[in-house]
Amino acid sequence: GRTSRDLFPSEFSDDFIKQDEEILNAGVVAERELRVRFADGEIHSIYNIKFPVADDDGHIVGIGTIATNLTEFNALEEKLRHSQRLDAIGQLTGGIAHDFNNLLNVMIGNAELLEGEIHHNDKTQSRLDAIKDAVRRASSLTNRLLVFSRQQTLEPVVSDVSGLIGGLADMLQRTLGETVDFKRETGPDLWPTMVDPHQFENAIVNLSINARDAMPKGGLLTIQTRNSILTEDDANKNEEVIPGDYIHVSISDTGTGMPPEVLAKVYDPYFTTKDVGKGSGLGLSMVYGFMQQSKGHIDISSKVGCGSTINLYF
Repeated sequence: GRTSRDLFPSEFSDDFIKQDEEILNAGVVAERELRVRFADGEIHSIYNIKFPVADDDGHIVGIGTIATNLTEFNALEEKLRHSQRLDAIGQLTGGIAHDFNNLLNVMIGNAELLEGEIHHNDKTQSRLDAIKDAVRRASSLTNRLLVFSRQQTLEPVVSDVSGLIGGLADMLQRTLGETVDFKRETGPDLWPTMVDPHQFENAIVNLSINARDAMPKGGLLTIQTRNSILTEDDANKNEEVIPGDYIHVSISDTGTGMPPEVLAKVYDPYFTTKDVGKGSGLGLSMVYGFMQQSKGHIDISSKVGCGSTINLYF
């Protein structure tokens, strides 16, 4: 007994009534996708198709409607596109990094050969030292790109990730500064896991520094470790997830948070919201590549003004 005006906001209902009249008068089929705010306040994507309903004599007596909620489907489709884009960037990045490393090896080799020919010329030696230093920094950069492209050599061993984090605690507290409090929480009977300890520690430090930078006025950084089981339902929601037993490490801050348009790009190499000179844009890219190569999973939840939580599953 209710009309479109009773059920939908005016920006939709006026169009719907006009559309209904066209269906009743001309017998056409109408379809559209729209975004509707549900009673719980959430906005959903709805695919709506309307068609004429006729009686036995062929007279149009009403309108049939089928509405399909595409919200979850669209979210999965977007995650798949994002994953494919990162894979494509990773393949390109890895190829460039390997080629660039080959050039660097030629440069460092020739610089070292020249050292044997300069006969204690201090001015030439200082220039050679500058060349070698630049090559080493460039090599470090390509290694970080190889981590993102999942082509870095890992050396996983059976590890207690809570113990690894505990070993970093003093260094992290000094790095975070006086205005950021640091809290560590460990779940009971934590399982061991296969992980490269060095790359794991790099990831934790990277994420902690990002969290610190997101709390310029101070705040709280919390690192939690616990056992977790990812199910088939989790895999259905994210095609990168493989069901099974995991160690869940979460890094949470009380900082500024990120809007959706930033969240969509956080793993992209060289994407950064920091000022020029304050970030390379490779931190999260490296963590993403490390998690993928470790057969793990990473996801980020964030809201502007409410901080961020990064979940790592090993």
